Amino acid sequence: MWQVKRLYDPPETSDGLRCLVDRLWPRGISKAHVPWDRWDRDLAPSPELRVWYGHDPARFEEFRRRYRQELKGRSDRLAEMRARARQGPVTLLTATRDVERSGAAVLAEYLGGSPRGRASRSSSTSPPRRAASPRRASPSRAEATGPYVDEVRKERELKDRFLATQPESPFSEANLPFHPLRYFDVDPGYRVPARFQPARSPPEVFLRTSLDGHAAMRKLGVLTLTLAGRRVRLELYHAGPQAGNVAFLPFRDRTSGKESYGPGRYLNVELTEGRDYVLDFNRAFNPYCAYTSAYECPFPPPQNDLPVAVRAGERVYDPDHNPASPEKAIWELTVRFRERSAAGKRPPGPPSPSSPDPPG
Repeated sequence: MWQVKRLYDPPETSDGLRCLVDRLWPRGISKAHVPWDRWDRDLAPSPELRVWYGHDPARFEEFRRRYRQELKGRSDRLAEMRARARQGPVTLLTATRDVERSGAAVLAEYLGGSPRGRASRSSSTSPPRRAASPRRASPSRAEATGPYVDEVRKERELKDRFLATQPESPFSEANLPFHPLRYFDVDPGYRVPARFQPARSPPEVFLRTSLDGHAAMRKLGVLTLTLAGRRVRLELYHAGPQAGNVAFLPFRDRTSGKESYGPGRYLNVELTEGRDYVLDFNRAFNPYCAYTSAYECPFPPPQNDLPVAVRAGERVYDPDHNPASPEKAIWELTVRFRERSAAGKRPPGPPSPSSPDPPG
């Protein structure tokens, strides 16, 4: 017996073996925080297909057809899954909000079952709605609605829960009080197509950090996209083997130092073999050094300063303490270091060798 449920739904005794079948672990939630038995990521849609689909209901039928074609080449793994089902119930788990149009639902159908569970039953009462075009890169007057918006909101709730309760949280480690993160409204128009131009031989580069050090990266190439009617370029980096197939996209924009964290924000980009990507600025997030100076974070290079305002993703955590730029953040850290050193207390991180005069 097969059923499909959201990973976040409460477990039930009828679930049997709970298998996560998403390729990526959901952001903002600890593996210890939800009950699961197996993670069968190799059965998930390919990264290229997942990025192309983008949970757009209008593309679901074509996504379903392509994913079924991919599954034909995984007969051994599918036979293993069917053998598990002969021993008892199997529940396929997904983080996707729209369960009926998820890869997990297609997988359950292909394995010979039909997706069942509270999430899929409740979503079946509403007809499919066409997703907003990702080419519109300007904020809407009222926050959008739909499965994609609900999914982003749920991710934000889970990140708040992680930061508030888990020992790995920067707030727990620094013994700091926590209040919920602040965000711009979710706007599907900030899901923007981008074309990647890879570097022929990715050079090693060094990005300045919040402690006035340098972080070694590989510059993978350049992404070209259109934001607010302007053609822009962003350099894409990789932090090393520990990052796996996830690339690092730091950026600043016209909200930096005002509505968003001054030194910049990050996007994670899952690498594929193709050159077409969709950048989701609704998932832009602050580095941990935006919350506490106990962390060292790389800053975006000047090349990734966008000439437009990106009112999407995470806003500044503390509006009363928001450095206007990377240089101002380092200067403020230097001042605090010298003040604490004069008082006989050493703050986190080394002092900056730069001038004590504030940057202009």
